[in-house]
This record gives sequence, structure tokens and C-alpha cells, in this order.
Amino acid sequence: MSPIDFKDMIVLLPGITGSVLQKNGRDVWAISGQSFWNAVKSPESLVLEQDDLEDGIIATSVMQEFYLVPGLAKVIDGYTKLRELLLSGKFRIYPQSPENPDLVNYYEFPYDWRRDNRISARKLKQFIDEKLHKWRQESGYEDAQVILLAHSMGGLVSRYYLEVLGGWRDCKALFTFGTPYRGSVSAILSLLDGYKKAFVNFTEALRSFTSVYQLLPIYPMLQTANGCCRLAEVDALPKLDLARVIAARAFHEEIRIAAEANRQDKDWQTHGYVLVPFVGTGQVTYQSATLMNGKIEVSNTVPSTIPDYLGNGDDTVPRVSAIPLEMANIGYYNTFIPEHHGSLQANKAVLEQIEQRLIQMQFDSSAIRGPEQVPSDSEPVTLSLEIDDFYLPGEPVKIRATIRNGGDFWGKMVARIHSKTSKIQPISVPLKENGSHCTATLENLPPGTYEIELNTESGVETQSVRDVFEIAP
Repeated sequence: MSPIDFKDMIVLLPGITGSVLQKNGRDVWAISGQSFWNAVKSPESLVLEQDDLEDGIIATSVMQEFYLVPGLAKVIDGYTKLRELLLSGKFRIYPQSPENPDLVNYYEFPYDWRRDNRISARKLKQFIDEKLHKWRQESGYEDAQVILLAHSMGGLVSRYYLEVLGGWRDCKALFTFGTPYRGSVSAILSLLDGYKKAFVNFTEALRSFTSVYQLLPIYPMLQTANGCCRLAEVDALPKLDLARVIAARAFHEEIRIAAEANRQDKDWQTHGYVLVPFVGTGQVTYQSATLMNGKIEVSNTVPSTIPDYLGNGDDTVPRVSAIPLEMANIGYYNTFIPEHHGSLQANKAVLEQIEQRLIQMQFDSSAIRGPEQVPSDSEPVTLSLEIDDFYLPGEPVKIRATIRNGGDFWGKMVARIHSKTSKIQPISVPLKENGSHCTATLENLPPGTYEIELNTESGVETQSVRDVFEIAP
């Protein structure tokens, strides 16, 4: 089949830490495809002194391969597979390159992920206004729109641009992968405990980022002596800056209020965008926190305001948070994927969905629909994988797995491990039943970054689930 003419413009936004940062022409954050331990020498250079003041640090490019979100999420699998899909030749999509400086309709948008997401959204608006106008003129597609592909926090940047800054009038669709529309409990832990591994101490930097505060959960999930409430509703929060917590909630409120107003606009029916959230499910994910005796502790326990059966997520973003507020009461969709946060944008089923929706969007815009609703009893059989992100030399790698919605089936689960940093041959490790879980232990793996894929050998149809971990040198 000949390539499909692609009349719209695509912009890819990474999540937090997913952009290379430079100062005076030198990298201060550029760990793509490298060992985190070897790449991060001076995290103190990333400390954000004041959000509204320039400090010479600029975002120059999007990470090409796997990268770390220290203290917030596990290793991210990167955007290579998504990029390869877009540029595979199935579509006539023109990336920016030295050979093609003019006719461009695919861009990757790096941003300074330390700062207030409003700042990044304003820069995104300037970027799209300029590039989309140029594409419309040079391509002849005067009605071309932008399609946004956003991972994690990149979805919050996109939403502020679309709803608060009016970008919805120029946007055809927003696809998000694990975006914490209502925050992530993991962000509480990152601000409380910071991040310190061996010789790397990222704590001071993490606590200085405005963006991390904007990742805090905004729904009632904090259990106190007075019941379940929001973080911003508490008089004092140990180790958290309450003023910054309140300011972060205001960011989300701006989006909510603007979204409600936009959908009342008479032009929304013809110019409103399609929102497709890909939601990771089935993985053990922090759900709530408890404030007792002046101390906050996070937990996997589901808040009393949320049904127990929704108490999972993608290991970083709770399932209920990865769905926008205006879609909260909509039923189960085929964009719920049993996968980890760092691998959603590289998941085979997700990529197939993206490809088919992009094809549809280039033919008859009136036929564009959101995710299809399916019966609630069609929850898929789901594999849940638990593994730490980092291990010290000689430390055994412990794998723990569970199968959900599989009835009495346990079958045989197998973990396949291959190195992303060396030519070590892949290995397959069978898991053994151990109470309510299946487990396995790996000994003496050499230093490096590894991908692990969990699957079943036979007996039940399910999607594999992947994750990434690293062993320090």
C-alpha cells in the first residue's frame, strides 16, 4: 500500500526528565541510552532557585532511548518505538532534518521539565502557532490541525495549552500515555524522601521543582483524623510546602474551569479535539496517604472514596488519575492497557491503536470517535509485575508477579530479560508459585540496564507486561 498523505501536524511531548537540558552548550541532563549511575554527576546543577527567573538552562531535544525519572517513576522506555511507527513510511510524515528544513509536519517538543507547566505550555503555544501556520502554507492543507502525543507530564503541559490557552481550536486530537490528570501519590513520596542511591543524591533538586508539586494528587486521598481529604485542605503538611501544594492545585483548577467553559462554546462541536487517554492498569501503585502524629506515609490502600476494584494503575499513576475529569463517569474503554508507566508509549497494543486512529483521522474527520466503550465484564486478564528500579553490584534481582482476572489459572509465567546496554544474550527465567504470587530471583547479573518482559507460557491469553531495571557498576 502506498503511503497515506498526512495532512495534519504531529507534536510529541515527553514526560518529566524526558528532555535533554543544557547550560552554556554543555549537557546538564542527558542520560538517554546511558547508565544513570555513569551519567548523573552533579544533580545540584539542576536545582531550580526561582521559577520565573532564567538560569541559563534550556531544553534542546527529546530523549532518544530509555531514561530515568529519579524519585518519581521507574526507568522510561523512551520514544523510539513511537517515532518508528510515525516515520515507518506508512504515512507521508516529514520530520525536521538538515535534508528537510522546510516541509515539516512532525516535531518533538523538548521543554524544561523542572519549571511550572504553565511556562512550558506557553512555549508550546508559541511553537505550534508558528509551525502550524508554516505547515498550512507550504503543504496547501489550509485546514490542517495539530495532533499531540504526550507521555506522562507532557499531557498536563498539553492540556493547559489546549484548555487555558485556547489551543483546542487548532487541535484535532490529544493522545496521552499515563498522564496524571489528577496527580500521582508517588510525587508525595519523592518530595518527602527525595532520592538518594549510592553516590547520587537528587533530593535537593527534586524538592525545588515546581513541576513535581504539580504532580501531587488533587483528589481526596489523604486519610487524617478528620477523614479523607485533599492535600491542599490540610493546615500543615510535614516536609511539604503547603503554599506550593495549594498553588499546584490551582494549576489543575485552571484546566478544569477552562475545560468546562470550552465545552459550552458554540464552536466546540466543530473545533473541539478528541481526547484519548491510554491508561496503565494491573500494576501495584500507590493509592493513598495517611497523616498521623505529624507524619505522612503513602500506601497501596485505596481511598474510601474509590472502589477497591479500581485500586491499581501503571506503578506510578493510579488508574483513576490517568483519566481526565470530564471522562470520569464514562465506562471501560479499550485504551486501558495492562502495562507499566514507562512502557505504555511503547506497548504493541497502544501503537496499533495509534496507527489505526491516525489513519482514520486523515480521511473523514466527521467519523472520528473517541475510545469505544465495551462491557465492564470484559476486563482483560492482566499480569502484574513488581521489580525494583536499581540494584547494587552483587545484589539479587527479585521478581514478583501476579495474574488478575485469570480465574483459578496460574499456568507458567516466564520472565525474559535482555540487556539494553551490552550484547549479553537474553535469558528466560520461569517463575514459581509462592503463596498468592509467583516469584523468581536472578543472581550475578553484570552491571547495566535491562528490560524484563513477563508473559505466560500457555493456558490463558494475555498481554505481556514490561519494565526496566538497572544494576550499578
